[in-house]
Amino acid sequence: MLGDNLKPWDGREPAGVCKPYPTGDIEHWRMMIDDEGNIWYKDAGGKDCIWCPASRLTRHMIKLGYRMVQEVVNKGGDKMIKYWKKNDELHIQKGFEWGNDLTCVEDGEMGTYVPMSDAEHVEKGYVEISFEEACKMAEIAGYDLEEMVQEDEEE
Repeated sequence: MLGDNLKPWDGREPAGVCKPYPTGDIEHWRMMIDDEGNIWYKDAGGKDCIWCPASRLTRHMIKLGYRMVQEVVNKGGDKMIKYWKKNDELHIQKGFEWGNDLTCVEDGEMGTYVPMSDAEHVEKGYVEISFEEACKMAEIAGYDLEEMVQEDEEE
C-alpha cells in the first residue's frame, strides 16, 4: 500500500539509466522509498509527503538531468555512429550496440571494445572527431570507413 514500510532510499531508480540522486539532498529531505517504489520526503513539520511516484521516477530523474548517457538519435531513430581518437587509435561506436577500435598505422589492426559513454571516452583522453577525419585515419591502416558504415546500414 502507498507509503507502507518506508526505508532509506539509495538514490537509484529501477531502470538503471540515471546516476544516483545526490546523497546530500536525500539526507536533507530525509527521503525514503516504500514497497511500491514511491519516493517520499519529510516536510518542515515532519509529515511524510510523496516526492515522486514509482511510475514516474526514471522520467523525473532524467528531467532533472541525472541520465548517465544521453544517446544521440538521428532522424530515423537509430543511434548514430560516433568517432573518437586518441593518438593513433580510432574508436568507432554505435550507441551501446558495438564498438570497434583501429590502430591507425600502416597495416593497423581492427578489434572490438566494450562500448563506452561519451564521458568515459573523454575521461580516458579520447576526442570526438568528424566522420571525415575518421575516414582519413582509417585509410592509413588500409580500411575504407565509408564502405564499413554502408555495410552496417544495410544490416
